[in-house]
Amino acid sequence: VKQILPRLKEGGAYAKLLHDPKVSPPDIEAALQDYLEKTSPKPWFNPLRPVGSHLVRGRPWLEDLQRYPSQKLRVEFLPTGPGAEAAELPEETLYTLFRTYGKLGDIKPQPTGSKDLPKYATLYYGNIRDAIMAKNCMHGFVLPASEGGGKDGTVFKMVYEKRAKARLLRDWIMNHPRIVIPILAAIIASVTVAVFDP
Repeated sequence: VKQILPRLKEGGAYAKLLHDPKVSPPDIEAALQDYLEKTSPKPWFNPLRPVGSHLVRGRPWLEDLQRYPSQKLRVEFLPTGPGAEAAELPEETLYTLFRTYGKLGDIKPQPTGSKDLPKYATLYYGNIRDAIMAKNCMHGFVLPASEGGGKDGTVFKMVYEKRAKARLLRDWIMNHPRIVIPILAAIIASVTVAVFDP
């Protein structure tokens, strides 16, 4: 092990390994997964789920912005260079590439007729941990033309989709005073009767 880069916000870590050039990275990944399956180490904070590992296929972006993980991942399809075109990938290709990181609930392509650029698709993972693993391993991955990445290949940019508003209940209460004020008055009256009734 050459270096370990912990990812405290998302959990987990990147491990940089030195290896013999004769051994391919997929073989190292398989050996590591086999070792983890046999020894089955479990972290103290989550003893029900064992530790997992995957090969980083892209170029991870180690950022510390206020972006928090979610189960929804947006995969943007970028060209490999200026003047090149990125391919909009079908659901089957995305499923094949991203299913190895965990169970996918749904894959939604960009709406037909949308003029938003870059083109994108949204992946819904059943577990937030699987979405984190997929983002960290596939961000910056270049899908070659031979595998369906278009004429010049396609680069993946992975972004967490924002969660629903955390202040949804507060906003609803503030925006519906005709309902909230009578309910609040009834609760106060009930508490007053319960406390002061002899």
